[in-house]
Formats: sequence, C-alpha cells, structure tokens
Amino acid sequence: MAAKSENQVKADVTENQPIIPIVDKVWIVTLMFYLVALGVISVWALIAFFPCEIAAEAAATCSKVVGFMFWNLTVTSEVRMILLVVVAGALGSLVHGFRSLFWYVGNHGFVRSWILMYFLLPFVGSSLSLIFYFVIRGGLFSPNATVDATSPFGFIGLAGLVGMFSNRAALKLQEVADSIFSTKDTTTKGKDNVDKEAIATANKAEKATTAAVVQADKDTAAAEVKADKDTVAAEVKADKETAAAEVKADKDAAAGEAKG
Repeated sequence: MAAKSENQVKADVTENQPIIPIVDKVWIVTLMFYLVALGVISVWALIAFFPCEIAAEAAATCSKVVGFMFWNLTVTSEVRMILLVVVAGALGSLVHGFRSLFWYVGNHGFVRSWILMYFLLPFVGSSLSLIFYFVIRGGLFSPNATVDATSPFGFIGLAGLVGMFSNRAALKLQEVADSIFSTKDTTTKGKDNVDKEAIATANKAEKATTAAVVQADKDTAAAEVKADKDTVAAEVKADKETAAAEVKADKDAAAGEAKG
C-alpha cells in the first residue's frame, strides 16, 4: 500500500475535525474582542494610576490628578492603590480568560453555556482582589501606616494572582473566614429551629418500621396462600383416593357377581 503524501494527511486531518457552528464562531470572535479590549484598558489604567515615584518621600509629591482615557481624575494615594488592585485583579482574570478561551476553542470544546463566565470573570477577579487587599491591609499593617509606606508592586502582583486563580483565592478566603468565625458551639440553631437531623432520623426509622410491617404482611399473605393451596391439594387428593376406592369396590363387586 502506497504511503500517503503530506498534503493527503493534512486533508484527512482537516476532514476529521469537527465543524464549528456559525453562532459559536460569532461568540468566539465577540469574546476575543471583549477580552482584548478589557486587557488594553487594564494595562492603560495600570500605567495611568501607577505612582510617579516608589519611594515614600517622593511618592507624596506625585500629582493627585490622573489622566485616564477621556477624564482627568483627582485621586488620593489610598484611592490610587485601591484602583491599582482592582485593575490588576481584572487583568489577572483576563489572563485566565485568554488561556481558557484558546484552550477550549483549540480543542473544539467551546460551550455557549460558559459565555457568561467569560463576561463576568474580570469583575469576579477585581472583587476578590479588593477583598484580599482589605484583609491584608487590615491584618498585617498598622492602622496608622499610610499607603505611601508600602510598595505597590506587592499588592499589584498579589491582585494579579488572585485574578488568575480566583477559584483557589476564594477557597483561601473561605479558610480565613472559617478561622475567624469558628466557635466552640458549631450549631447556629435557635430553640424554635427545627432539628433537621432528628427529623431525618425519625423519618428513616418510620420508613424502616413501615417496610418491616409491609414485609410481615407479605409473608403472612404468602403463608396463607400456601396453606390454602396445601388444603386444596389435600382435598383433591382425598377425593381422588375415594373415587379410586369406589371404582375398585365396584369392579370387585362386578367380578364377584360374574363368578357366582
């Protein structure tokens, strides 16, 4: 058998690939432009809001008026840092969105039910990054410490990681919440609250009792049916034996008369 040429192999591979529907292609292109546009805006915002100086003494002299897109915004150092964290979280989520989109599109696994996730992903990353920022600022820094005494690189990098790995970041926040809100009494039920576990146990016991009663009724009914069958069979057998005895008696009588 002759070996296939390279063009024939490529043609076979192309024919075996699934065809992407037109609607999916439209959504893929829309998502691509959406993610790219938000990525460009996020990078632009990072550059615009980044402090003009890193040193605390020099950063205090930076202008509070920031030009971004079509607006000139007046922001303080604290607000500037919050905006940087929000933008970095959105940028990290966009990186996650880019990787997810080209992976599933490349493997022909794009599903339209996940489109909403791509649109909301930057907002989820921004929200989680902001919560992480507040937790770290409140837990590791003194209330009297100003944002000028901190490095923006650390907060921006952490916000980007939170946005990229939002699922793991949410789990870490859950661990923090569990450690903060943990109590000796793990129940939050009031006196007038219904004990669901007790109800479930009672329902289970009731179902077991009902099943036992039903099984007992079935066994009793089966025993009665069997007893009735045995009785009928015995009666039939007795009738047959009686009829056979009568027939034999008639035959013997007839034979005796014939001999006499």
